[in-house]
Amino acid sequence: MKYKNLFKLICKTSAIAFGFSALFFSSKFARANELAPCSGTGTTYGDFSNDDACMITPSDQMTMTIYEMGICTANPLVNTPKVMSYANCVQTLSSPAGTSVDLVASSQINLPPAAVRPANDTYTHAYIIIGKTFGLKGTYTISGETWYSKNDGEATKTQASYSAFNDNLNAFSDNFPAAADYGPQSMGTGSVQALLIQSDGSRATNTGNVDKVVGVFSANPGNEVIIDESALGLNVELKVVNAGYTVSFETREAGGAQPAGFSSGPFRPVFSVIK
Repeated sequence: MKYKNLFKLICKTSAIAFGFSALFFSSKFARANELAPCSGTGTTYGDFSNDDACMITPSDQMTMTIYEMGICTANPLVNTPKVMSYANCVQTLSSPAGTSVDLVASSQINLPPAAVRPANDTYTHAYIIIGKTFGLKGTYTISGETWYSKNDGEATKTQASYSAFNDNLNAFSDNFPAAADYGPQSMGTGSVQALLIQSDGSRATNTGNVDKVVGVFSANPGNEVIIDESALGLNVELKVVNAGYTVSFETREAGGAQPAGFSSGPFRPVFSVIK
């Protein structure tokens, strides 16, 4: 059966059950292992304390630049410290200049097609290379009051100051070389690892030479991408429901904690085979 050489990016907030899940975390308000979706209706200042952080859906903007995607039959993150090896991977997207996407504003974007059809196989891992900068804009309502993002990422109750801002991911912790990689962390359907890289693709050695972020997704049994004769192409959905945007908190004089700022948070790529 002829392969359509199709790779579409579906940027929408509906959930589907198939594929890989992944996270990228901000260094600005980072306590990545503690992030969870924010509480829903009824959330009050008293529900949070100083330095808490949680995830929300970005309401107006979440932009990023995608450079490359691929699927692999083995984990491409190898050695200690971690580096990328593409020996067991097939590139499904190459965009050297980068393809900018807005996961809030866009419903579907056609990405550049794969150069070759992936061989029939079971692909247990996938990777995505994106720019380190996220463009964000969004609000959070707590105790009946709405907080807005400012142009520096801080939170304000002044609607006139509502603005988009850029969040740069330059480290996963305080100290290099360990700060260049993250994970693995379980995400239900699989686990995630990430690596900060320089412009030549090698592991970043300090915050000043971070150029891009590599996310590697490892699927649990039953969630792999299986390419066989019936496969016509591959879709990837980037989900940002209660994800993609992080709000952090600081202690307020009246008790509890109030929003202090916003930053990039987890988004979930989900790959599915077109048949």
